[in-house]
Amino acid sequence: MDILEFLCVMVAIIVTGGIVFAWIKRIDALKLQELAGKQKLSDIRQKSAMERYKAEKEEPEVGPWVSDVIGSLGFDPMVLFEEEMPAQLKAFLPMIKGFVDSGGLKKLLGQAGPAAPGEEERSAI
Repeated sequence: MDILEFLCVMVAIIVTGGIVFAWIKRIDALKLQELAGKQKLSDIRQKSAMERYKAEKEEPEVGPWVSDVIGSLGFDPMVLFEEEMPAQLKAFLPMIKGFVDSGGLKKLLGQAGPAAPGEEERSAI
């Protein structure tokens, strides 16, 4: 009888250990599933936040005169917000850079002030 009792106790211990192991494994699987769901939600929120940030960042701060200049050159002012610059507009860049570097912009802005009280309008320009 001693061997039979020993086998019954050992089987009971092994079965109980297997049940506890399976229960712990199931709890871990549920926690991992919950964590995966939270990670997915976090990724979605992060992607949404990045899209909002990029949308806010895409509007460059340029003066209204830039749109007027581009419009007067015959281009749509929305060309500023595109990824690539059209070849025709790219051809104007060296000319504009030379104008700004030579001080032409400063001259225009310096002389564009209001006329003095004693001057004629024609001589102020």
